[in-house]
Amino acid sequence: MNTVIKDIVEYPMPSILRIIEKEIQTLDKQNLHNAKNYKKMLTEIGDYDCFHVMLEDDTLIAFSGLYSKRWGNVGRALQCTYKNPKYRRKGLGYDSSIDGMQHLWSSTFIPLQMKVAKKRKLDAVIVSTEFPRRWYSLKKFTERLDGSFKLLPDMYFTCPRKFQSAVHKYCWQNITLCTLNDNYIFNFESITHKEWKECFEN
Repeated sequence: MNTVIKDIVEYPMPSILRIIEKEIQTLDKQNLHNAKNYKKMLTEIGDYDCFHVMLEDDTLIAFSGLYSKRWGNVGRALQCTYKNPKYRRKGLGYDSSIDGMQHLWSSTFIPLQMKVAKKRKLDAVIVSTEFPRRWYSLKKFTERLDGSFKLLPDMYFTCPRKFQSAVHKYCWQNITLCTLNDNYIFNFESITHKEWKECFEN
């Protein structure tokens, strides 16, 4: 497979934006619960620290960005991740020794985005997932990062402060953390998985 990866923040390319826009038009058929986030993404690309797009010729394989406009000097890697349905499996923690496309996030995108995070002198980088059940998937993902990230035990508030934390279940997420500044202290508001379930599943 002859693939390329482009950072369309550093090197804006109208041809790639058109490919993404075409793919976004298919989202309604894919039944993605966060489709609205992808649909507004193109207007927000300039707010990202970087946004990597993987292509094979004119076929979109995957994209995601590093975003640090919300948490002080902390970036969230793998923000707005999307993978062509042809290459998808369930969960970040999917493991297959014969399927080279399934570890794109850990093997390819994270190293690229960590390089940008260090260049921008961010204090830390997080990767997050929704729902308590996905903590185990994030655990497997973290294990593939060679000790550079630490999986945290609870659910953490990741939304802008304009959201009321008690009523937005998607704002509470599992987090794996990479600290880049030894003086940084992680202080996101948190609740336990049990508290999340009591609040949002009952």
